[in-house]
Amino acid sequence: MNRLYLTASLAALAAVAMAPMTASAQAVFSERDVVYNLDTTAGLASTTTQYDNVVTLPAGGGNSIGGAFTFKTGATGVYITTTGGVTTTFPIPPPGTAVETGDIRNDGTGGTFEFGYKTSNGPDFATSWTRSEVQFGHSVLHFSGGGTGFDDLGATFVDNIFITGNWSTLGASAGNHTGLTYDTANYSLINDFVYNPTHDWTLLTISTGKFPGGSPGISFYLVGGSVPEPTTWALMLLGFGGVGAALRSRRRVAVATA
Repeated sequence: MNRLYLTASLAALAAVAMAPMTASAQAVFSERDVVYNLDTTAGLASTTTQYDNVVTLPAGGGNSIGGAFTFKTGATGVYITTTGGVTTTFPIPPPGTAVETGDIRNDGTGGTFEFGYKTSNGPDFATSWTRSEVQFGHSVLHFSGGGTGFDDLGATFVDNIFITGNWSTLGASAGNHTGLTYDTANYSLINDFVYNPTHDWTLLTISTGKFPGGSPGISFYLVGGSVPEPTTWALMLLGFGGVGAALRSRRRVAVATA
């Protein structure tokens, strides 16, 4: 999925989390469009996530907002750009940065504030949007994201999550998705893991017409191959140990009779 597609499909540019703003944040933004691209082509354990955002500042809207970005510490390729009459003092942070401060300004003519970055899988949610786990006897990819409360009350908020491959089936078998949770009181499920065979991706969209002041807090699992239960591992290890003992015994017999 390239940047041209992202622009055409609502969405924009990379993933930082912005901490709650001051009261001056009200009426500064009119919309935030977010896209996560989960690339699973190299396997679930090697998934990468490109998280892209476009925040719209309307003409005649509030003219300044200050705050702090909270980055995933595994972020790479961070970019921050603006269009129209919007400017920012947020710098591109060095690798491993957890928090960066700055402000966003609108000269009154409106424009956009765009930002984003890429993360590899795991090892934890401070580093990445995904991590590998074991659930219900399977290796799984656990996604946790959805936003960071960075928008104006009453504004539009849209979260699109594109996942490489077909993950449209709900269940606990390999190739399924399961465990979807989000703020159902304030957000609507627009695309419920809908597969597009032309582009070979699955789309999850969660949106609200009026931003309620909190993140949708999206979490779900992609189910991979089965993993042996602990008792199975124990039996396998015992089996391997028995085979090793038998081989050693044969060697001793062979030496004794030579």
